Amino acid sequence: MNLTRYIELAALMGLVMVFGTTAYQRNIVWKTEDTLWSDIVKKSPDKDRPHVNLGNSYFKKGFLNQAIAHYKTAIKINPIQPYAKYYNLGVAYEKKACSIMQQVLTSVRSASSLTFWKPLIIWEISTLKWAG
Repeated sequence: MNLTRYIELAALMGLVMVFGTTAYQRNIVWKTEDTLWSDIVKKSPDKDRPHVNLGNSYFKKGFLNQAIAHYKTAIKINPIQPYAKYYNLGVAYEKKACSIMQQVLTSVRSASSLTFWKPLIIWEISTLKWAG
């Protein structure tokens, strides 16, 4: 083999190593939906779609506070196309409210075991159910 062939082979191997390392590093980012969208938010903090998608990822896992924060950020960045963002924000608030309401009902029901407060507790339970 002549010298140019060795140089071509060395260059090709160098490119394979560079691209292989880059692909490996990107695979770490693509490991989960959270890591992917978190990386995109870090690289493009002024775009609304990454915030919406990271919020969706958090919502799926039940991290409602983080989801709400990212939905609000997306709305601040681009309020012109708000339908999906406001809808997602509303659904997250609704789920959070239902969770809180369930905690309230559980606490009130626990308190209903106290006979002295029973009439008041029954009234509170009935108003809470109608409020929800």
